[in-house]
Amino acid sequence: MRYRIIILVLAITLTGISEGVAGNRKANRYFELYKYAKAIPLYKKSAEKGSEAEKREATFRLADCYRMINDVKEARSWYARGIEFYDPDPLHYYYLGQALRSLEEYDAAEQAFLKYAELNPDDERGPLFARYSREIQELDMPDELVEISNSTSLNSPYSDFCPVFYKEGLLFTSDRSSALIDENLYGWTNYGYLDLYYSQPAFFRDFWSEMSVPRRMSDVFNQTWHDGPASFSSDFETIFITRTTKMKVKRDENNFRTSLLRIYSGEITGNQRVKYEPFPYNSETYSVGHPTVSADGSKMIFSSDMPGGFGGSDLYISEKNGTEWSQPENLGPLVNSFGNEVFPFWLNDTTLYFSSDGHFGYGGLDLFESRWDGKVWQAPENMRKPVNSSYDDFGLVFHRDMNEGFFSSNRPGGLGADDIYAIRNYSGIPSRIWEKPKEGQLLASGPFRACGYVRDKITMDPLPEASVFVINSKTHDVYVFRTDTSGLYCLPVEKDLLYVAKAMKPGYFDDCVTFRFSAPDSAETNTVPRDLLLDRYEVNKTFVLENIYYDLDKWHIRPDARPPLDRLVQLMKQYPIAIELSSHTDSRASHEYNDILSQRRAEAAVRYITLKGVNPMRMEAQGYGETRLVNRCADGVPCSEEEHQANRRTEFRILETASDYYGREPFNPDIFRDGEKIPVQVLDPDFFKGCLQTPAGDDTTVKEPAAETAKQAVSEQGTKPAALPETQQIPASVPGTELSVDFMSPDTATFFTVQIIANLTPIDMESAIFKGETGVFEKQIGNYFKYFTGMYGTYNEAASKRRQIAPKFPGCFVVGFHEGRAVTSGELKAILNQ
Repeated sequence: MRYRIIILVLAITLTGISEGVAGNRKANRYFELYKYAKAIPLYKKSAEKGSEAEKREATFRLADCYRMINDVKEARSWYARGIEFYDPDPLHYYYLGQALRSLEEYDAAEQAFLKYAELNPDDERGPLFARYSREIQELDMPDELVEISNSTSLNSPYSDFCPVFYKEGLLFTSDRSSALIDENLYGWTNYGYLDLYYSQPAFFRDFWSEMSVPRRMSDVFNQTWHDGPASFSSDFETIFITRTTKMKVKRDENNFRTSLLRIYSGEITGNQRVKYEPFPYNSETYSVGHPTVSADGSKMIFSSDMPGGFGGSDLYISEKNGTEWSQPENLGPLVNSFGNEVFPFWLNDTTLYFSSDGHFGYGGLDLFESRWDGKVWQAPENMRKPVNSSYDDFGLVFHRDMNEGFFSSNRPGGLGADDIYAIRNYSGIPSRIWEKPKEGQLLASGPFRACGYVRDKITMDPLPEASVFVINSKTHDVYVFRTDTSGLYCLPVEKDLLYVAKAMKPGYFDDCVTFRFSAPDSAETNTVPRDLLLDRYEVNKTFVLENIYYDLDKWHIRPDARPPLDRLVQLMKQYPIAIELSSHTDSRASHEYNDILSQRRAEAAVRYITLKGVNPMRMEAQGYGETRLVNRCADGVPCSEEEHQANRRTEFRILETASDYYGREPFNPDIFRDGEKIPVQVLDPDFFKGCLQTPAGDDTTVKEPAAETAKQAVSEQGTKPAALPETQQIPASVPGTELSVDFMSPDTATFFTVQIIANLTPIDMESAIFKGETGVFEKQIGNYFKYFTGMYGTYNEAASKRRQIAPKFPGCFVVGFHEGRAVTSGELKAILNQ
């Protein structure tokens, strides 16, 4: 990450050069002021055309510059050149080894560290990092259950990192800035100073999917210089923040300056500016930063390079007694190493997550977890891949009520220098502290015990008397558990066994979750990864089917419209509802034309669902044309394309909740007793369908169903049209809704995409070839049927997708579409000036 030095060691050690060569004087001045972006071109010129002494100094300084801005490849290149000069400083071999580790060139890294150990035998880092490089295969055991995903809606071409849950959304730190005035930019990177930004999930508590466009927090939080990362008390009324100020600076023996980090805290009261108070152990000689607090706010763990530690930056704890903070105590040699321990996150008062470049890892900063046993913090464990990489991985945070969260990384394939990644299903998540179940609640009789909650998806109120069906993947037996008045259910679990839990209650769409515990805690209740959220259905409730696009003046169902309709098919088969399926247009074109076109489109959707096995007597097709606009965009009113798009929609409204044409007796979950064991054959063959999706050729892994389960994709629509019943949305499964260019459909849009297959004959969109890949659409171009995935507003987003799917589709590549016409990615980049 770009801020590694000010965040970690907070002072720069010159590699054997105490006084600059005259020809490099201007570049050296920039270097001393951390203006590496300005120093680099001057050093490059000197490295090419300067005297021998100037070339030597410029080469090493270039290596240091690239190390500071975390360009690992360039740093490796310049350090490798530098050691060819006479009498190189031993540290050059050390930094070369670190760059090689980040590039996963572990054999070469080992040799560099051994050379450093030979030249500097008193430094324990040489032989230790040589051993780390030699024994890296011991970490070659990735967590097969965990899922990670780049949170593209949060990230930018700059540095975005250290997210933290705040109220209903996410607060994170970023150096994105529109500032053009030089003094408003940070010389280290030539980008903006760090500020706090906020984003909310498009659908309540669904942090895994789309997030809103991040907005800069007001000056209530932000100041002129660096702000962030931040942490909050559990009630979000107190903020703890890391800041720099334009005050005294730390100056070392080599005349290098470093602005110090400090912790501030303050009460948040409405829109009033926070009155920040400095942490009493801030210092003018060392840095204090990255605070994380206990659930009750009485204790704080932070990182500091204060004297007396075990390495560069160590983790410390301080306790608040009344209004006073106690003298910080070092967390000890088990947690802290000879390196840097930074970015701690304290979860449920039981587990500490942090980053370290001193413990055994892949390279750069790795994420570790340490458990509190009631007396001491235990030795930290590497969180392994895919959470960790050979680059910097840091700033992890988990939601305190869900097994999902976020972390930051500068690994290749991101959108910017540092990106935020979403994470879920991490098996090491600690349990919440559960109250003892009420009398009559099932007590687990197995070796371990797990509990979870069932709630109303919209109100989040607990749902008592809901039935939870849990299938044992080894025996295929199904156990039924009933929730108590608080929505709580508990079940016995075994180690390393996959479970699928499905919650049902009459009048609600179901929800399911999959999980396993690799190391259950026998001493306390283990936590099911997330709450089961049931969505109530009732007569006249309306849902919007997102991303059903049609060709201009056409009404046939295109391949990219099938996923949302397939989810509706699943709902119709599982529940005895009857619906009105309606199509709506915008106000452009005549009323008569829009009425006819919308009716034909509604009928086409009903035919599609009928062909999937749903009785047509349970559906009515209705075209409303432009008669039910959801916004102001009537005839003659100037509106944006996005506003018109909001009116072009397909909906279904529930007409009956117990249709006579359902064809069978509706399933009643209440016929089973609490704790009853039933054979899976008693249930419908599709009972657990959608709860677990396994890509072809892959081993079974735990995946929360999210968008795969139709009813689970239902959530409140933000704007309700006048004179219409309560409206909800089934969100799109097609990626790319974050497009920064105008778009409607693949036939009229301008966007980047990834071509995955070209064939002389059409391929069924239900083919196993596309299994696990959402957003696939087909275009016939010349004699070929070509298949693409995703619609992206920038080339970098599409390129990131290509890298992600390349192992499955080796020949895939990025192409563009401009107003429905296929163009090369280069042509589209020129059109969009990207």
